[in-house]
Parts: sequence; structure tokens; C-alpha cells
Amino acid sequence: MSRVEGERRLSATSKSSDHNERLEPHLLRAAQDDDIEKLRQILETAKTRKQLDESFLQKGLIRSSERGKVGATQFLLENGANPDGATGNRAPPLLKAVERNNIGIVHLLLKYGANPETADKKGRTALMTAAWKNHWNILELLIKKGANVNAKDDRGRNVLHNLGADKQMQWGDSVVELLLAHDIILDGEDGQDKLGRVSQLSLQDDFTQPAMAAC
Repeated sequence: MSRVEGERRLSATSKSSDHNERLEPHLLRAAQDDDIEKLRQILETAKTRKQLDESFLQKGLIRSSERGKVGATQFLLENGANPDGATGNRAPPLLKAVERNNIGIVHLLLKYGANPETADKKGRTALMTAAWKNHWNILELLIKKGANVNAKDDRGRNVLHNLGADKQMQWGDSVVELLLAHDIILDGEDGQDKLGRVSQLSLQDDFTQPAMAAC
């Protein structure tokens, strides 16, 4: 390749990147405003410029997911955005939706194939995030969709370790039953978890065992 040809290609790449950067703010604004018509125009422009790649779509999907915009999220998913995709240091859309307690978005992402065990770079799963944030409806939904209750992050912590005793006391019977049904592991002797506190799950189990034995 000649020096002149190399410079031309470099110039073309630079212009393409510049165009993409100019489109991105409009994409993010349309996604957070739930402006479907604007999103459609932006994607058509990006396609014409041959810039409609996965990274571009993911930025819009992550923004609409964290802002709870169902229309924009569905539109982007229908146009090829990856329900499990992440960009740079940004967490996948499912984690953003769980963190913000956007259960409608969680339902939608799972419908389009998002992995219920999606985790961030430190191994913290969507289930752990739901527990930490006290989002019980989402926690139940993720378990029902197959999230592993015993998955561990990079520090060896599972969903129980994302809770203090105060939060465990707020769990409803349905959540307790779900975790027990999915073989949640209670670490330590006598049903104590690694936080060194008696698990509410262990207490619930003590109450249910006699009834089960009577049957």
C-alpha cells in the first residue's frame, strides 16, 4: 500500500468515526425520550453511512433500559440490539434495568433472550443486584426464569451475601419458598450465613419441617 493510499484510508476512517460520534448524542437522547420516530431516522442514517453496528445499537439499548423506556427498548431489540450486550465499562442492559427497578424492561429483555444470569465484570449477577437493591418482584421473576440462586461473584459471595439481616426480615414467604425450592445453600453451622447472622430462610425451614413430617 502506498503512503498516499494509506493516508486516504486513515482520513476515511476518521470521517466515519466523526459521523458516528455526531449521531451518538442524538441516539441517546431519542432512547431516553422514548422517541421511536427519531430513533428510526437515526438508525436509517447510520445504516446509510454503514455505521449501524452492534456497539452503536447497544449504547441506545443500555440508555433506554436504565431509563425504563419500554417503547425505545423494544424498537432497538427489534432492530438487532443484543439483549446481553455491553459497551466499554457500561453494564449489560438487564443489570441496568434491575438496578433501576424497571421490571417492565426486565420482562422485555428476558422475552428477547437476555440471560437471567447476566453478570458484570466482577461476577455480580442480576439476581444479586435485585437482592442488594431490595427489588423483590424482580428477584422472584429472575428466579422463575432460571437464575442460579447459588451463583457466586469474584469474591465468592452469593445472593444471600448481598443482604443484611434487616433485609432478610423483609422477604415475603413467596421469595423464601422460591429460594428453598431452588436449593439455596446456607453457609456455616446451624443454618448461619457468612454474615454471621441467623438466616431468615433457616428459621422458615424450621417452621415448615414439622408440617412436612406430619404429612
